[in-house]
Amino acid sequence: MRIRNNIDYEAVSQRLERIAEIRGERVPEFRTRIEVVNHIRRRWRNCFEDVVETGCLLLLNGFSARDFPRRRPADDADTQFLQLTYHTCRRLMMIAESDRINNPADRNLMPDSWYVLYLIAWMPRSMFEKAKATGVVHRTCSQADIVAFIRFQKGLAVDEKIVIRLSDQPLRGPGTFEELQDKFEDLRDDLIAFLDKHREVEAWGGIITSIDVKRGRSPRMD
Repeated sequence: MRIRNNIDYEAVSQRLERIAEIRGERVPEFRTRIEVVNHIRRRWRNCFEDVVETGCLLLLNGFSARDFPRRRPADDADTQFLQLTYHTCRRLMMIAESDRINNPADRNLMPDSWYVLYLIAWMPRSMFEKAKATGVVHRTCSQADIVAFIRFQKGLAVDEKIVIRLSDQPLRGPGTFEELQDKFEDLRDDLIAFLDKHREVEAWGGIITSIDVKRGRSPRMD
């Protein structure tokens, strides 16, 4: 986790205090990091307030990448009970920092799911405003709702199809019909073979579900 100098710690601290006030509590005076860990462990994803509180505590107590090693030492008291991944930690901090998520005017729209809150915080401003205006963002919106909206706004759709149309027009030149047709079929087969071969090793292969060849209608025979 990179060290950043643009975190508004005062704003984060005020958010933490506001959450405690809403609950009729005071921000605990943690004496050790293990007390912070135990507090987070008990209630980090129960509701909206818990999610924001956790992000605030992670920021204000200086948690960083070294606190979330892939292989934790068995005797590491600070982290052995903090069941958060590196990526989850980053996202919770982003939620805690987000003016959008923590805007009191929109509190009645924000769901409890930490991942949905992360997606909302991540949205470009114009997309978020449209999501609000169309009712996509609301107290019970789901991850599927938000993901579908983001994909739609970016011009993506579930089961999207990319059609590659082939034409033998460029092959019409010198040569017999049989020679030109054979050349066309060889090129077509080479293209299909290329896609089949490289989809296994290239990143773009991960979004291909099938490669289908559809032929045009046969000529009418009377």
